[in-house]
Amino acid sequence: MAFRLNCAVVVCALALNVPVLAGKKSVDCGKGQSLNNAVQQSSPGDTITFTGVCKESVTVATSGITLTGDGNAVIQSPSPSQDSLIIDGAQRVTLTRFTVQNGANGIHAQGVAGIILENITAQNNAVTGIFPWAIRRPPSRIVRRSITA
Repeated sequence: MAFRLNCAVVVCALALNVPVLAGKKSVDCGKGQSLNNAVQQSSPGDTITFTGVCKESVTVATSGITLTGDGNAVIQSPSPSQDSLIIDGAQRVTLTRFTVQNGANGIHAQGVAGIILENITAQNNAVTGIFPWAIRRPPSRIVRRSITA
């Protein structure tokens, strides 16, 4: 009976597109770990928490993930001609508690629907903090307590 119930839960979760085995990962950029590598290896439903200054461009192509900083975490582009954080076609992405800086764009969202930004600071970027503001099918973005400078 328990096996049937577990199978029913998994089938329902798959039918509803709910992650069954969402994971939690931690990255410490101050110790040389790569946030971009963790993001590339993520699965829908994963939460990646990071600390330190990540001196790399990060690309999110996996839908349904959450990137959370420790409040002092930074994604810093390695070059002012590169974007700091790119969301490339991913849906339902949540970004919280970090700074994006020193890129062409702090956050560059393309082909995105359903993005949440909370407590994000975008600063010292050559073009703009968050591009484009007109993310597909408004209102598909939620921005709370965030700053772009």
